[in-house]
Amino acid sequence: MRIERIVARAFGPFRDEELKLAPGMTVVSGPNEAGKSSWHAALRLALTGLRRGKGPGTLAERQLAERHRPWDQPDRWAVEARVRLADGRIIEISQDLAGKVDCRAVDVGLGRDVSHEILDGTPDASRWLGLTRDAFAATISVSQAQIMAVTEAADELQGQMQRAAATQGSDATAAEAIARLEQFRRDAVGVDRVGARGPLRTAKDRLATLEARLHEARRQHDEFLVRSAEVEVTERRVADARTAVLRAEAELAAARAAESERRRAAATELAARHPTRPEGLAARDERADAVAAALDAWQGRPEPVALQGPTADELERELAGLPLAPEGDFEPHQIVRDAVRALDLARNAVAVMRETPGPDEASLPNIDEHRVRDLARRLRPTQLPGATRLEEELADARLAAEAQRRPSSTPLLGGAGAALVLGLVLVALGLPLPGVASVAVAAGLGAWGWISGAASRSAADRLALAEAALQPYREARAAEEADRLAAAEEARAAGLEPDPAELDRLADRLAAAAGARVAAEERRRRLEELDERARAAERALLDAIADRGGAAETDAATAWHAYQLACRQRADLLAAAAARPGLERQIEARRAAERTAAAAETAAAGAERRLREAATAVGLDSGSGPDDLVAGLRAWQRDRSERLRRNETAIAEWQRLQSLLDGSTLDELA
Repeated sequence: MRIERIVARAFGPFRDEELKLAPGMTVVSGPNEAGKSSWHAALRLALTGLRRGKGPGTLAERQLAERHRPWDQPDRWAVEARVRLADGRIIEISQDLAGKVDCRAVDVGLGRDVSHEILDGTPDASRWLGLTRDAFAATISVSQAQIMAVTEAADELQGQMQRAAATQGSDATAAEAIARLEQFRRDAVGVDRVGARGPLRTAKDRLATLEARLHEARRQHDEFLVRSAEVEVTERRVADARTAVLRAEAELAAARAAESERRRAAATELAARHPTRPEGLAARDERADAVAAALDAWQGRPEPVALQGPTADELERELAGLPLAPEGDFEPHQIVRDAVRALDLARNAVAVMRETPGPDEASLPNIDEHRVRDLARRLRPTQLPGATRLEEELADARLAAEAQRRPSSTPLLGGAGAALVLGLVLVALGLPLPGVASVAVAAGLGAWGWISGAASRSAADRLALAEAALQPYREARAAEEADRLAAAEEARAAGLEPDPAELDRLADRLAAAAGARVAAEERRRRLEELDERARAAERALLDAIADRGGAAETDAATAWHAYQLACRQRADLLAAAAARPGLERQIEARRAAERTAAAAETAAAGAERRLREAATAVGLDSGSGPDDLVAGLRAWQRDRSERLRRNETAIAEWQRLQSLLDGSTLDELA
C-alpha cells in the first residue's frame, strides 16, 4: 500500500490543505511550529481513524484530540487520504474524527464503497497490512517522541517492536494471545459462507470474478484469431486493390494529359479574346442604391386613408356637451318603496274600518233583554206531565164507583205520584209556591194511600184519590193561566206584542245590539290605532325620502311624487352620461385614424420626393409625373444591369484564363 496524498479538511492549523507524497520518499521539513507534527498525525489518522465507542476514549486519544483538534471549530475535525493498494485499486478514505459518523472508504475506479473490508467501528486502512490501529501506531507510524526514546534505549527497540507486533503492548497472557489470534483469524481470514465479508470470502469472490475475466479473455483471444485470419484475407484484397489503383493512376495520367490539351486550347482562345485585363465596373454605387431605395419606397408607400364621419374635434365638442353622471338614486330605493307600501296598507286599513257599519238601534225598544225573555217564557203554555193520564184514571174511577162502592188505594198512590211530578215541574218552571204545595199534596196522598192499603180499595176511594190527584194540576193550570194573562198585560204596557215567538226574536235582536255596541267600541279603539299607524307610516316615508336626498315636504304624497320625478330625471342624466365612455373611445379611435391618415400622406409625399431626387441624380426629368419617373428609373436600372452583365462576363472569362494559366504563360502551358 502506498500513500499518494493527504487532505486536511480541518486538522490542527490546516483548513482544506493538501500534501502530495512522491513515489519514493517524501521529506517534510521546516522550522518549529510549521506543522510537521500535524501533517504526521493527519497522515496516521487519515489511514486508521479513531475507534468508535462510548465514553471519552483512551488517554492517548484524548491527548491526540487536545493537540490536533481545531480550536475555532471543534465540531469540524476531518481528514482524507488517497492510497494505492498492491492489487492496483485506488482508495479514497474519509475520516470524520469529530463525529465518527461520516467515515468511508471508496474505490475510485469502481465508485464502490469498500468500507466493509477494513471496518473496525470506523474504516482502518492498516487492516490491509494485517495490522490494527494500535499496532500501526506502535510500529509503522513513529512519532518524534518515540524517536528520541530510541536514542536513550536502543537495545530495547527490537523487543518493543516484536511485542508491539505480537501483542500490541508490553505484557500479555497466553489466553489473551490466543484470543487475539482467533480475532485476527476472524478479521484476516473470516468464514466461507454466502454474504460473509471476510478476506477469505472476498478472495473467493474475487477468484470467481477473475475466472470470469479469464474466460472472457480467452473468448476475446479466439475472436482475435478469427480477426487475424480476416486480416490476412483483407491484406490480399489490398494488394489486388493496389494493382487496380496503379492501372487507374495510368488512366488518370492519360486523362490529365487530355485535360491539359483542352486547357491549352481554351486558354489560347481566351487570350486572343482578352489580350489585356478588362476594366472593372462596380456592381453597386450610391446612385443605384438611391434609385432602388426610391422605387422600394414608392412601391411600399401606404394607400391614402379616406376618413368619414365627424372629426375628433367635433366629437370632443359633443363629449363636452354630455352631462356628468349624477349622484343619488336612479330609481326609488327599496326602503322608500317599503315605506310607501306600509303607508298604503295603513290608509287602506283605516278606509276599510271607516266603511264598516255600526249597529242599527233606532228600531229597538228601550227594554232589558232578560225581561223580554222572561215575558216570552211566561206567555208560552206549559204542558203538565201526567195530566191526561190522571184524567183517564178519574174517568175510570167514576165508572168503577158506579159499579162498585168499595174504595181503592191505587188512585191515591197514583195521585201522590202525579202531585209529586207536578210539584217538581212547577219548581222547574220558576213557580216555587205552587210547586211546594204540589209536593206537599203528593206526600199527603202517598201517606193516605199507604195507610189505606193497596189490595182492596173501594171505587169511591179510587174516585176520591183520582179527584185529589188531579186537583193540583187544575190549580197549577189556573195559576199558569193567571200568570200568562199578567205577562200579556205587562207586554202590552211595555208596547210589545204578547207573542212568545216575537218576544224571543226581539230578545235575540237586543242581545245582538248589545254585542254590536261592544264591537263598535272596539272598532272605535281600533280605528284610533290605525289612524296613529297611518300617521307614523307617513312620517317614516317622509324620513326615508329625506334620507335618500329628497326634497323636504310636509305631505307624503307630494314628497313621494317629487322623489319619483327626481329618480327619473337622474336616470335620464345617467343614460345620457353613459354615452361618455363610448364617445371617448370613439374619439381615441378617430384620432388614431387621423394620425394614420396623416402618416400615410406624409409617407406618400416622402416616397414621391425620393423618386424625384433619384431621377435628378441619374439625369432624368424630375418634373414628370410619378408614374413616368418610375418607368424612367426602371429603364435606367435595366440598362445598368445589362452593362454590368457584359462587364461581369468579360471579367469571368479573364478569371478563367488566369485559372487555366495558373501563374504561367501560354507558351509554358503548351
